[in-house]
Amino acid sequence: HRQLLAGTASRRVVFLSEEKAGVCREKILHVLNATMIAEMETTRLLEKQQKQQRNRRRRYEKLREIRHNHNMRLLVSLLIALTFLIMGAIGYMVNTVFGAMFTNGTETSTVGLLYPVESETREAKKLDGMWNFVRSDSSNPSQGLREKWFSDDLAKFRPTIGMPVPSSYNDVTEDASIRDHVGT
Repeated sequence: HRQLLAGTASRRVVFLSEEKAGVCREKILHVLNATMIAEMETTRLLEKQQKQQRNRRRRYEKLREIRHNHNMRLLVSLLIALTFLIMGAIGYMVNTVFGAMFTNGTETSTVGLLYPVESETREAKKLDGMWNFVRSDSSNPSQGLREKWFSDDLAKFRPTIGMPVPSSYNDVTEDASIRDHVGT
């Protein structure tokens, strides 16, 4: 274009050249605009693809987290069930062992502490019957221990109160002073 303007060509040729130059400029601008629009579209498409990829990655991470949480819940549930099964098996074994111990026939079952069971370390003596008790002085409750009443036959030295063993004070007498007595 500059060569045409700088040359010796006629005015009409210059004008045509300017027209061509304008057309060329318009074409160039049109191509530049189209290129810019294409680049903008490409950029928009890339941004859209990146956004979709981020969304997919986010959804994938969320699904992974949900799957992990679900697996952990299943694991905890299985451990709880296994614990209950083990505890049930232990309870069953303990029940079986104690059941076998009590039903093998060598042990005699009695009720209460007044009837202790005889074992390797304990000799059980039958203490049922009539026992003689002596009432100590209420102002001196340890008199029986100090005077060693347990070493003598009480009936020889003091008046005794007969009491069946096992029994309660109410079985012996209705006298409140004897029933509520504290001493030896």
